[in-house]
Amino acid sequence: MPTLDDIAESIGLSRATVSHVLKGRSEKMRISPETAQKVLDAASKLGYIPNESARSMKRGYAKVISYAAPLIWPQFVSWYVEGAALEADRQEILMHIIPWTLVDDYRKAVDSALRQRPMGFIMQSADNEHTDYIFKRCSAEGIPLVSVDASSSVHPEVRRIISDDESGAAMAVDHLVGLGHRRIAVLSREWMGGSQNPELFPLMRENGFIKAMKKHGLDVLPEHLINGGSDEKISSAIDSLLLSGKPFPTAFFCVTDMLAMNLMKVLQQRDISIPEKVSVIGFGEMMMAAYSNPGLTTVKQPYREMGAAAVRRIIEIRAGKKVASTDEFHPVSLVLRESTASPAL
Repeated sequence: MPTLDDIAESIGLSRATVSHVLKGRSEKMRISPETAQKVLDAASKLGYIPNESARSMKRGYAKVISYAAPLIWPQFVSWYVEGAALEADRQEILMHIIPWTLVDDYRKAVDSALRQRPMGFIMQSADNEHTDYIFKRCSAEGIPLVSVDASSSVHPEVRRIISDDESGAAMAVDHLVGLGHRRIAVLSREWMGGSQNPELFPLMRENGFIKAMKKHGLDVLPEHLINGGSDEKISSAIDSLLLSGKPFPTAFFCVTDMLAMNLMKVLQQRDISIPEKVSVIGFGEMMMAAYSNPGLTTVKQPYREMGAAAVRRIIEIRAGKKVASTDEFHPVSLVLRESTASPAL
């Protein structure tokens, strides 16, 4: 296997110059681009492969990032992982995946990963138990920890990279109001209005919805705050609205695309056409949104960018940059399809 000395001898340069170039320090050491390229060409021609094990020992950590997620599926999890993996590959860092719902003991899996001295740790969809344990172990080992996905538990010392869900909900309301809707209901999750953790993603979206409605001077009726915890609860809520004798909502904002799909199924079973009679808007931009009938208008989250950002934050921390533990919000966008239209007269 060729060495730095072999490269230096083949092009008549010092070993130190070759070392600086191959470690990416050409500009810092004022090595000309021509000389740097000469070194890189020689290294490629000779088939030089850096001794990463030796470098890891010198650095005190391996160029590996451990990523703990519940599963590679559901779909949005795979997009976070994909973004992180692509960014890691660009930075010549290996990605180690821990699917903690598939391992017998996630603590052992985490401990095993940390024994390899990774340069950082990313966790996703972590509950209080997972968050507390991973934070404790990473802190003890001096390993940077970043969290992605707003369904993760909030920890005052762990930076979360999440989408700006409140703004996304406001975009949805603004779109519906712009179409002429005034009676807009929200379909959320089991804990709507009752969670002690306002950072959980359904509540962020619910809060964004309520704030946007108030901004437009519109009331949010109690019966329009619908628990979408199951198909049965959605069906019961829709039937109650139909039998109440009160005007039926002309539009629904759903805090996930899956809830929107379930709602559309319930509405269509009752011959309530979409969007002719009722508009429906979701959140997430899952693949199903484009293929539903009708196509679902929804809020798109930048999953891959958030995964990539987690890798970049770890690199920054290892480089000695100050990275605050406060939440980092990434912008969302609205994808318009056929499930929303102006209300019927």
